[in-house]
Amino acid sequence: MRGGTGSTRIVSPPRLGPPGVQDPEVRAGLELVRLRDTARNDPSLFLSSVDSYPAALTEKPLIQNALSQLNADEAGAWIARHPAVVDAGFVARTAAAFFEWNRDQAIAWVGSLAPGEAQNRALASLASQWTDSGNATQAASTIAAITDPRLQTSTRFQVFNTLYRKDRAAAVQWLGTQPLAPEIRANWETIVSAVAESGTNPVIDVD
Repeated sequence: MRGGTGSTRIVSPPRLGPPGVQDPEVRAGLELVRLRDTARNDPSLFLSSVDSYPAALTEKPLIQNALSQLNADEAGAWIARHPAVVDAGFVARTAAAFFEWNRDQAIAWVGSLAPGEAQNRALASLASQWTDSGNATQAASTIAAITDPRLQTSTRFQVFNTLYRKDRAAAVQWLGTQPLAPEIRANWETIVSAVAESGTNPVIDVD
């Protein structure tokens, strides 16, 4: 997925299926084959055409591959119009790519998504991006917006683990500002300290 906004062009849906084919099922099959060819050759045209062919909306691998070839803002706009079409994991990856290009627009886009799994995964992705960029305060604010308690806890722990590997004292100070019971904070410190030297990724029980 690319950053930035490309040039806008007006496109028309591709002509699909020979006009002489009368059988609806055969014609629909031919249209889908042609649409798949369009997805490979012209992702933008493919994505602008899928609404005209409902069967194409089930072609998630094609759609996600086409979206990955667009600029982050273009992909984000399409996903916002089709919130149920792409997987939550892909939405999270789009959020990360969007963040790298334009943080303010990425935040606004994630905020515009419908509440639910996709938005929560996108927020978790932004929290990781904020952490990697060195802004633990923004990471904490983003974590607080996650409405899934399990994902919120696991994201908070992963952020703490990342911070700990960079600056242990700062990470412990950050953890002290989080809405966690003292025994949980102590447990997390023990876990990340024990694995810091091994290079492995610690796992916590969020139940």
